[in-house]
Amino acid sequence: MITKDAKLIQPKTVVVGVGIAKRVHWATVMYEGMPVGKAFAIRNTREGFENLLFTLNALKQKLGAHSIVVGMEPTGHYFKPLAYFLANTGMCQVVLVNPYHVNRSKEFDDNSLTKNDRKDARVIARLVSQGNYFFAPLNYGVWAELRNSNAERLQLIKKRWQLKNQLTTILDQFFPEFADVFKDILGKGAIYILTHYPFPADILEVEEQTLCEELKEATTNRVGQKRARKLREAASHSIGIKEGLKGARNQVYHLVEQLELIQRQIKDVEIKMAEQIEETGAKEGRLKSEGKQFWSAQRQDNRQQTGQAVTTATDVPDSAGISGQKPRDEELLQIPDHKAREPTGRKASINSGSSQDDQGNARGMQKTRVLRWKQSRQRTPRRQIAGCIRQKSHSGSKRVSKDSSIRAANG
Repeated sequence: MITKDAKLIQPKTVVVGVGIAKRVHWATVMYEGMPVGKAFAIRNTREGFENLLFTLNALKQKLGAHSIVVGMEPTGHYFKPLAYFLANTGMCQVVLVNPYHVNRSKEFDDNSLTKNDRKDARVIARLVSQGNYFFAPLNYGVWAELRNSNAERLQLIKKRWQLKNQLTTILDQFFPEFADVFKDILGKGAIYILTHYPFPADILEVEEQTLCEELKEATTNRVGQKRARKLREAASHSIGIKEGLKGARNQVYHLVEQLELIQRQIKDVEIKMAEQIEETGAKEGRLKSEGKQFWSAQRQDNRQQTGQAVTTATDVPDSAGISGQKPRDEELLQIPDHKAREPTGRKASINSGSSQDDQGNARGMQKTRVLRWKQSRQRTPRRQIAGCIRQKSHSGSKRVSKDSSIRAANG
């Protein structure tokens, strides 16, 4: 991936800027830095794409151009069908323009902040002709499959986080002490209790021994008598509200059911991703140059949505998780841990000799001394400072007035 490269823009190169939309795109053609004709519409259908190819081929022959570069703004996912169609034809080079650059450059032509698809197409064509573009991250084969699997996994993790927050909200109202008994509400024991005895009134109706046996069976003997006793004690002293329990119990059941489904889906997706990684020929999560392009494209897609600057492929580490983070199933994906660099030299001696609190206190004292010195200078009249001469001697330093120093010199 390249953020700025003017090698494609050579003399006799036709530059086409496309403003992406859902149904109808708009395109503007530039040649030798000058617009050619008016903006024309491109319908998001096969017929519209074939008409675009015919138009570009006719312009290339008419102008005597050597190559065609089509630039577009990655607006969500709507640009992908057109980008893949043009790239598969091999007739032109497809590049993308950062949406942030388009937004900041839209008032150059008409000194106006107005925004429409025709104007965007003109701005995109000008940016591409100036070399402000990057190559479209179009993946094929196993890399396309891996990207789609990664996107699905991230969406499922986000949904799981949302459902977990909803479940925590309900428990904070009806059973606040539940978090003290089960630290992880997605654990096997917590899920079993939430499914069968979600609230204190339900727990107190069951005997401690019965509760203990059911927890042992649900967690394969990992949780037993001690946890059951603690759970009953928390239920007996609970401060949760007791109104609307039927509706809340039904809501908890549905949330737990959705969480269990998402957990299974995440596991299935991670198994597929592990198989796809093996197809790429990667060993222990270390991908080659093609893998680096894939990681860079993943980061690039995320930044395009927010309008952030796009980085190059060189900032992608050699070994990283599929989502940029360390996956939970380390043995499945076989991704090694990253070792943090240890400080050396003067930093190491500082860190070993004093703690962070001591360093913070020292910095705070230094700032306080500087602030007091500035305040003293502000309170001292300028005439008094100018009328004093500092004389240094071996015994020390003292201040005398300007008149006394002059008299001493004359005497």
